[in-house]
Amino acid sequence: MAPKFVSLRVRSSCCLILATVLAACTESSRTGPTQPGPAVTAAGPVNLTLEGPSSIAPGTTARYTVTAREVDGRTADVTSEALWASSASEVVSIVSPGVVAAHARGDARVNVHFRNLGSQKDVVVLPDGTYRLIGQVTEAETASVPVSGVRVEAASGTGETLSTVTGDDGHYRLYGVAGLVEVRFSKDGYRAGETELTVDTHTARNVELSLDRPRAEVAGSYVLTISAAPGCRDKFSEDLRSRRYGVTLTQTGALLEARLSGANFAVSRAGRGDHFQGRVEPDGLSFRLTSHVYQYYGYAQYPDLAERITTPIGFMIIDGTARLQGDGSRFEGRLQGAYQFFQWDPAWGGTATIECRGDHEFVLQRTS
Repeated sequence: MAPKFVSLRVRSSCCLILATVLAACTESSRTGPTQPGPAVTAAGPVNLTLEGPSSIAPGTTARYTVTAREVDGRTADVTSEALWASSASEVVSIVSPGVVAAHARGDARVNVHFRNLGSQKDVVVLPDGTYRLIGQVTEAETASVPVSGVRVEAASGTGETLSTVTGDDGHYRLYGVAGLVEVRFSKDGYRAGETELTVDTHTARNVELSLDRPRAEVAGSYVLTISAAPGCRDKFSEDLRSRRYGVTLTQTGALLEARLSGANFAVSRAGRGDHFQGRVEPDGLSFRLTSHVYQYYGYAQYPDLAERITTPIGFMIIDGTARLQGDGSRFEGRLQGAYQFFQWDPAWGGTATIECRGDHEFVLQRTS
């Protein structure tokens, strides 16, 4: 009988242990999971803060710090562990973690990364006690039309020797002005303008310029011929060295649209590939043919001019900036940009099979 008694007691013990475990599990399910302890640090910080000056004088250095904050509020200085980078190394560069050197006047962005987080800070480089003056120059007749190539110069006040030229978007930037400043704006074909203002902080001032002559009306039908630059001709077969298209120019104020015809154009899903934009300048015409930028799996900035070619099979892509002069019936000039042949549709990636950059001939001949 003894053996049977021992066996029964063992089973009873097992049942008691199992019941205790089940009870513990049941209680845990009622109360929910336990709160995380100090191990939360292994999951990484939840916030990253980059601190330091927003302005640095040329030829000097400045120190910055990076602070990581945990979910429980604790913080740690991770300056030496973070990865540092500058968006414009010609303006500021990273000497060592936390040390930034200023070079040329301008704007830059300091970027830091630590584990899965990032932070950034905009920095402007200019002499101590001076400020940045920015703005946009547009046409008085059509305020939404920017004016490129305008000379902008400080004529008085601190920084009176500074000057710059507006870009394609009409924007200008002067770094290092202060006090009562007179700024002058000039470009052939426009009446000169000026503005006077007190600059005691970073300041923005937009300006409108008026035409000094009636704007030309150029809408109509044309033939466009684009020929590869002399230094590029040997790279292309004879039938690819020059491309010829019909063009319908429509004009709204200063703005132009050139709609192409007479070829088999590769038009993207967004409708690009057979037209481009331009404008009527006081001394001629200008056009910008947007380039191709591939990203991934068909997502890309498709070019403004993409032509399907049958012999050899492929795609001609032409981009760049054209500036033309003429008498109303014929406009000619140079396209500064790329003359390219792709074996495959560039929307799906790859690089040009043949590519040559230079000043290509660009001629518009009116037909009606």
